[in-house]
Amino acid sequence: MSAYDFLSTILPHPLDKGRMSIFLLPSSKNAWFDNAQEAADYVQKHDGKQNCYFSLASYGKVVSGRGKEEDTVSLLAVGIDLDIASAVHSKDNLPKSQEEALSYVDLAFPGIRPTIITNSGHGLQCFYVFKEPWIFENENDKVAAKQLCADIRHNYQYHLAKQGYTMDATYDLARIMRVAGTLNIKSEPVRSVIVERSGNYFSPDDFEQLIIAERRRTIDTIVRSGEGSAYDLILDSNAIPPKAKFVGLKENSDFLLVWEKELDGKLKARLKANGDEGDASLSIYDMMLANKAVRDGWTPQETADLIIAFRRKHAKGPKEFHKALRPDYMERTIKKAFESYEKILDPTHIKDVALELKMIDARKKAGEKVPQAEQDEAEDKARSVVTSFFGGRKFKKLKKYLSDPPEYEVVFENGEKINLGAGKDLMCQRSLRNRVFDKYGKVPESLGKTSFEKMLNFLGRRIENVHTSPETREVDRMKNWIQEYLSGISIETDRHAAFINGQDPFLDNKRMFLFGHKLRTFIHASYGEKLSSKQFGLTMKRLGCNNQSMNFIKVDGKKTSAVVYEITGVADDHKGLVN
Repeated sequence: MSAYDFLSTILPHPLDKGRMSIFLLPSSKNAWFDNAQEAADYVQKHDGKQNCYFSLASYGKVVSGRGKEEDTVSLLAVGIDLDIASAVHSKDNLPKSQEEALSYVDLAFPGIRPTIITNSGHGLQCFYVFKEPWIFENENDKVAAKQLCADIRHNYQYHLAKQGYTMDATYDLARIMRVAGTLNIKSEPVRSVIVERSGNYFSPDDFEQLIIAERRRTIDTIVRSGEGSAYDLILDSNAIPPKAKFVGLKENSDFLLVWEKELDGKLKARLKANGDEGDASLSIYDMMLANKAVRDGWTPQETADLIIAFRRKHAKGPKEFHKALRPDYMERTIKKAFESYEKILDPTHIKDVALELKMIDARKKAGEKVPQAEQDEAEDKARSVVTSFFGGRKFKKLKKYLSDPPEYEVVFENGEKINLGAGKDLMCQRSLRNRVFDKYGKVPESLGKTSFEKMLNFLGRRIENVHTSPETREVDRMKNWIQEYLSGISIETDRHAAFINGQDPFLDNKRMFLFGHKLRTFIHASYGEKLSSKQFGLTMKRLGCNNQSMNFIKVDGKKTSAVVYEITGVADDHKGLVN
């Protein structure tokens, strides 16, 4: 398949009005043509050395760059981008294969195939080509054409969103797409090919009765921040945050309080303390959401999508909601979040906070009465450093269990805890980062040696000594481990099925049991603790989780027995998760 085969499908006849743009990257060169043959000849000269793109619209005059929407005079086709999950795409909420992506073509417009479908190398491009170019007689025609582009994309996005997938939100008239038959050299070179050619050509009104009404948006509900902006954001009123990352954030109860807008009382009290009698505005929540997203590794676009979704959920009217579609506001909010995050873990900032605390300690030691507000401010700065290191989870205190040797546990405001092990484990940044990763699946920022030591000193400023015997400490840890292990796990109600499938916990006569070996594996994998059978059994007994032999029926119908541990008293909070 040649570039001409493709371009002659998009432009079967020479243009009477305007010219098509062929745009090259990375050179940013642009050329103009009114027929497919000359355009294809130009593309052929540059194929393999440049990425070759064409415009879906025609332009009435030669313009700088690849053309702007206001210079378009007709629309040749509507193009849809369906990215497929791969290493070249930063998003993971995409269809997993070409076959899956093609299934959404059927869902979007059942029984109507696009004129041509291509694989650009890392995704599908679907083109609905008009029987003849849609000539713009006035600005209203342009608005109608842009609305049709939005509507066709909406049908795709409507079905993709049900699966938690997303797609390119762009549908401006100045859009360019890859010329099929050419080499995609963005990363590993791969040739764009035609997947399917239906021969269907369309009139704009062919789609009128097929557009899904639910959540359909008009063209004034999407904004692109444009050239010269910090992040080139696409602000889509129906934006959906990335599913996997959003689920990960929702596991943090601090985030949930912000997402559900349940901090009005606390925020109003804080505003009043600062002399402001106003209510907690959505802008304050936007900033908190941005801070949490950035610290969790979200991109600027993903963060913008999160804020838009939040405003859509809580805004009291169009004015409140549309603030999230203002490029200046969104970019300013996200920029502050990134600057704040970068500053908090910056070595110079950590050094300054440590020096400020040292001077306050020296003044207090010399007998000076340091204002409490000044002390609190410095301590809050130190606490923010620790909070940022742990991925935005608000640091509360460091527990030191006075066993032999002492062991440490970090506690967050939401009640979550991480066992940090003995002092040698706490002092080793690699060990500490591994434990955080095991707990949350996120690797903390790597700090320089000096910054890490100062961060540990910040931890130590909120230390709490816990007097406990080794036996009591082991029991407390086992209880926490069991509760962590049970978190989110469904409970089997048939003990024989649990045995056959190797699933625990399970219920029997309203009492809860587990087999033990999976819990031991979990403890080893999550906390690095390798317990012997004897040590595990003894600690379970001290916790009140006595072992017993229980009869089971195997898959072949024969009877057998196995040792199980009753955890009813420890697991009362988990009885609601019955399978």
